[in-house]
Amino acid sequence: MKKIYISIIAELKKRKILYIALILVIATSFTTFIPVYLKTGKISYAPDSIIVDHGKVETVDEAAEQLVQADDPPEEEDQGSNAPKGTSQQKSQEQQGSSSQTPVPPATGNEAGASDPELPSASIAFYADTQSDTDAEDANHSRVVNYLLNTDANPIFHAGDLMEDGTQASLNRFNGVTATLRTNRTFYSALGNNDRNGSQTTVPSPLYLANFSYPNNEQWYSVNIGNLHMVVLDSAFSSSSQTQLSWLASDLASTPSSKIVGVLYHHPSFSNTVHNVMRDNGVDFVVTGHYHSYSQTTSDGIHYYILSGQPSIGYMTAKIYSNSVSVNVYNESNSFIDSFTLQNR
Repeated sequence: MKKIYISIIAELKKRKILYIALILVIATSFTTFIPVYLKTGKISYAPDSIIVDHGKVETVDEAAEQLVQADDPPEEEDQGSNAPKGTSQQKSQEQQGSSSQTPVPPATGNEAGASDPELPSASIAFYADTQSDTDAEDANHSRVVNYLLNTDANPIFHAGDLMEDGTQASLNRFNGVTATLRTNRTFYSALGNNDRNGSQTTVPSPLYLANFSYPNNEQWYSVNIGNLHMVVLDSAFSSSSQTQLSWLASDLASTPSSKIVGVLYHHPSFSNTVHNVMRDNGVDFVVTGHYHSYSQTTSDGIHYYILSGQPSIGYMTAKIYSNSVSVNVYNESNSFIDSFTLQNR
C-alpha cells in the first residue's frame, strides 16, 4: 500500500493541476488512512504544497509520508448539546401541523426523558369563544373539536361564549358540533357574555343552565382531576356577586397546598376583582377568553392565558404533575405555538 501511495504522489508532482482532485478522491476511497488534518482541515492549491489546518503548509512529500504512516483516524468527539431548558419558554416560530393529528411539541419538564419520568396525573384541554350562527362558524368549531378528539385530554374545559345569543337555534348549533366530544369526554364550561338570555344581557340563558349539570351550580363550581383543583367562575353575570367571591375564597382556602390550582372564567378583566384572592391562595394559572386572540402574561406568580376564538379557534393542553404543569398552545391550524412549564406555587 505504501508503494501505491508514493507512486501516486510522484505522478501528482508532474501533474500539479490535477493533484488536489486526486488526493480528494483518494481521501474519499481510503478514509481509513486519512490523517486528521485532511479530514477536517482546509485544502487549497499551491505549487508543490498542500495548505491544511487554516494556513499550515506541508510539502507534497511530507504529506505523502504522513499519509502512508497514518493508522486509524481519531474518533469524532460527540457534539451532543447540553443546553439548559428553562421553566417557561415561548416559541418564536410555529411548528406547522398538516392534519388533525396533534403535533408533538419538544419535551419539557417531566416529559423530557428523565431516567424515571413521572407520569401525569391528568391531561386536560381548554378552548373558548365558539359562538356560531352560520355554517362557516360551525366548520371552524368542528375543526378544533376534531383536534381535541385527537389528544388524550379528558376533561375538556370551555372558557365561555359557547353560543352566539343564548337562543335555541344557537344552542342547537353548539350541541350538534360537540355531540361526539361531549359523549366521549367529560365537558365543563364557564358562562360567557354571549351565553345570555336573548336580549337580556345581564341574565344567563336558561337554555344554557338546563343544558349542563355541573357541581354546586352551573355558574361557579370546582372539580378535582388527578392533582389538579380546577375552579370555574362566572365573570359574565356574577362578576360583582359577593356570594361567588365568598365561595371562591372558601373553596381555595380548603384546597390542599399540594394541589395544582387552576381557575377558568370568560373575561380577562375579571382578574381585577379576583386576583388578590387567587394570589393569596396559591392559584397557579388562569384561563380566559373573550378577546378571540391568544396571549399570556404572569402576575404575582400566577400565569394568565387568554385563548383565541372565532374565526380562528385554537386550544391549549395541560398535563398535571405532582409539582408542575406542562402547558402547550396550538392555533386554528393545529400548529404548536407556545409552551410553558409551571411550578406549583
